[in-house]
Amino acid sequence: MSSIVSPSRASFLSIMGLGIASVLIGMGGGREIKFLAGRVKGGARTGVLRTIFGLSKPSSDLRGGKICHHGQDRLVRIAGTENRHFCNRLSCQATPHYSQDAPPPPGTLLIASDKIGVPFFFEVRDSNDGVIEAVTRGEVVDITKGEESGIWNVKFKRWDIDPNDEWVQSFPALKAFSIKSQKSTIRRKQYQVEGLMRSGSLVELEEAVLANPTDWVDGTSPSNTVRSREQAALQCPGELIALQNRLRGVTMVQLAALWGVSVVDVPINRPYVTTLLRRIAEDKQLGILTSPAAGGLGLSALIFPLQEPFIKYSRHLASFGCQAAVVAQSSYYKALVGSALGYSKDSIVHHIRCNREQGEPLPTPDRLDEIFRLVDTDLSSLPPSSPDHGNPYDKIPWDSKLNGNRDDLSAMLKSAQEEINNKNGFDPSNISKGESQSKERVMTLEEIMDKRKKAKKMKKNNKQSKGGFGGGFGS
Repeated sequence: MSSIVSPSRASFLSIMGLGIASVLIGMGGGREIKFLAGRVKGGARTGVLRTIFGLSKPSSDLRGGKICHHGQDRLVRIAGTENRHFCNRLSCQATPHYSQDAPPPPGTLLIASDKIGVPFFFEVRDSNDGVIEAVTRGEVVDITKGEESGIWNVKFKRWDIDPNDEWVQSFPALKAFSIKSQKSTIRRKQYQVEGLMRSGSLVELEEAVLANPTDWVDGTSPSNTVRSREQAALQCPGELIALQNRLRGVTMVQLAALWGVSVVDVPINRPYVTTLLRRIAEDKQLGILTSPAAGGLGLSALIFPLQEPFIKYSRHLASFGCQAAVVAQSSYYKALVGSALGYSKDSIVHHIRCNREQGEPLPTPDRLDEIFRLVDTDLSSLPPSSPDHGNPYDKIPWDSKLNGNRDDLSAMLKSAQEEINNKNGFDPSNISKGESQSKERVMTLEEIMDKRKKAKKMKKNNKQSKGGFGGGFGS
């Protein structure tokens, strides 16, 4: 089951660029929070954060889009999360589904679609007596053969993430966000899919990453922008596999998004991601910090080797609320985040050129050189968090002999997380209570939806709307 990508769709994919290397830049300390031109693909993904916090116009300042006051201004735009990660060329040829006599082993990836063509990915966890236990879209389900040929019954069993599981505690605030997300998610108790086929396995994905890590490490080049839906779904787990095999430095994963995106668009609900996060929770050579979005509307994990410069890079990204599912407004921040996450310069430049905002100066060679000079200066000037575990270069593969241990560095990581939460004005205890994390959020969700509808109506009437959303990506 391969995807056919139209020229317009291919163009859409090509401008997505630094998806997992995106940034949501919030601001604490009681200062006004501003967001730029929030645009989210589809009605339910309109720029909610932008609507809440208002608008600001970009300028030519390299570090943030306008003259910064003591480096405090944080300017971003919201973007849709679908197909928003770096591309790869992994071949995922679907094959006919197994026979009843040969149930799929754990780790098998199955693909299917419902009766209106919506695709589903099923990560098999267990199978016996004609019942397949699998994970899809954040849910553990049972799959059984239907009465009609080619039809399969899917029944909800439980949530994939149990907020009380031990591994969840390794990702600060994930418990609270999981409770909140599960309460607000509309789920179907039972539904049917058709055309269930095998697409691959976790072992095959691991082999592909080790055979050609570039696809999960360097990012999107101009010649590598169109991929199938299977490739898109496996981008995030592929990057986590590369990290575990010392082929990446800092890696970012969106754990929760409460600004109206579909659960299928949140990377933690992609195939194998929670399986790999469980492994990472047990890997003491990897550090974990979480980055809360402004207003408590999202949470990303920064996972990194416990050595410099990866520790200080992660602390810096989390200090301004960096999010994996949000694209930076400023070219400077695109370059900063991409560099900290280890993507190649060619891929970062491609991303900047494909995502230039209206009013932003052209990314000429001279301007790009100046942006990267500023980024290199800013990253190199960050103070080390762990001087005893330093590496003068962000060398890949990273050296396990230089690495610290998460248990030994737990005090440093705890202090860093507290500092990150304070800078972002974030209190995890308020998330599960449904309380706002920002004093600036004065609009109710109903008011947001009403304003969004008015903006759409004005666009249809070809009228200029000062509070409009500036359109969206794709169709």
